[in-house]
Amino acid sequence: MNKNIIADTLMTYNKQGVLALSSGEYEKALECFKKSYYIENEIKLSQEKGKTLINIANTMMLLNKPEQALETADEALDIFKQLNYKQDYLLTLLLIANIQLHLNNFKKSEIILLKILKETLKDNLKGEVYLRLHEVYLKKQKKYQAQESITKAIQHFEKSNQKNKLSQALLIRADFFKTINRADLAAMDLNKINYLSNEVTL
Repeated sequence: MNKNIIADTLMTYNKQGVLALSSGEYEKALECFKKSYYIENEIKLSQEKGKTLINIANTMMLLNKPEQALETADEALDIFKQLNYKQDYLLTLLLIANIQLHLNNFKKSEIILLKILKETLKDNLKGEVYLRLHEVYLKKQKKYQAQESITKAIQHFEKSNQKNKLSQALLIRADFFKTINRADLAAMDLNKINYLSNEVTL
């Protein structure tokens, strides 16, 4: 098959998959991504294959198939490790941690998240990791660690100037403060969110 035809075919399948996801047609999206994977596997496009596996894993999570999503994400992780693509490898680890959390494997999720923290210097990724750690520690009834984690998430999102993520983290911390009867601290976080919202619309 001509290289241009292959590229166009893969682009079409991926576009169809993304469109299907956006309209909630998850089975159709999964079919499109699997077609992409088949071609990429046949012609040994390792990096593209890894990214398609991530799309498949995320779609399986939307279909409430976490065990299959985990198996698929593990396969993608092996590819990125072999290619020495560190950022893709770490993002895949984050996905695996999310799946483990969904499966109530809190200790496994925590171990993976702490591993990512040791291997990245990127504030945006650290922010995402601490968001997940907050959730893990809440599930484990460790409120001090949960509060510490969400505060660190906020700090990293501030450093990376991610206002949407910062607002999300502030809202999560406000909800946490309400559960420990600190409505005053919750109100402060909600005021910060309003300030950020006004700043964005100006």
